[in-house]
Amino acid sequence: MNSPDVALQPYASLESATLRALAVAIRVKRDPQLADSIVTRIMYSKWAPVYLQLSASKWKSAIHDWQNSKKVAHTLEDAKMLISRAWNNQMESPLSRAA
Repeated sequence: MNSPDVALQPYASLESATLRALAVAIRVKRDPQLADSIVTRIMYSKWAPVYLQLSASKWKSAIHDWQNSKKVAHTLEDAKMLISRAWNNQMESPLSRAA
């Protein structure tokens, strides 16, 4: 992400690599610090396109929400509330993957 060689690659390659790295950090390792470091590198990368940097700022916010959440859904009402929150996040930005 920090290499000048990234500038020679299509934007889709950087986006794909970023999303895959985030998927591993979040879904496999369940490590919010690792996910945050990936997103921060994209936000401040001089080679990343602006749309990816803007997406990264939304991802960072979602990661911080995840990191600060202590509640585990135990009831159907808890699950409904989480689904509603995710739905609202998706409606804010249809292309955002933060939800």
